[in-house]
Amino acid sequence: MRVVKVLARTEQPVDEIWDVIIDIKNWDKLIKFVKKITIIDQVKVGTRFYDVTTILWIPTKIEHKILDIQKNKRFKMEAYMPFNGGKMFQTILINDKGKYKEVEIEISFTINSFLLDLLFGHILKKRLKIMTVQTLLKLQKNLNEKNIKKGISRKSEILA
Repeated sequence: MRVVKVLARTEQPVDEIWDVIIDIKNWDKLIKFVKKITIIDQVKVGTRFYDVTTILWIPTKIEHKILDIQKNKRFKMEAYMPFNGGKMFQTILINDKGKYKEVEIEISFTINSFLLDLLFGHILKKRLKIMTVQTLLKLQKNLNEKNIKKGISRKSEILA
């Protein structure tokens, strides 16, 4: 199993961070490589939704299933790789440390075929790292723009 982990620290309020995370229908505006989102049901445990991603350059439809939601704390889902090629688990954690909040995104994945993992596993891991860092940067930018309109300034940084 391969793992990508990225951590950000911010002064943004937890509820504002959560509102962006849980807004799945707009993830195509937030997450690098995601071109389209299709979600029919409400966001809740068990809900399935689809995205079209270019994580490996060719637009590919990926099915996701929400596994766990703990409001303002944790959002976890699994994604199924095309052609029954493996599974990915994605977890977003928010840890309220008082003035600062830590937002951690962890993506772990397994490619079923040893040969495909050997050929593409390291590439996928690198692209997922890029995607995750860019997503956290965009999240911070979007929240900062909203706050600037309100005359509020808050610090944010990517730690790892």
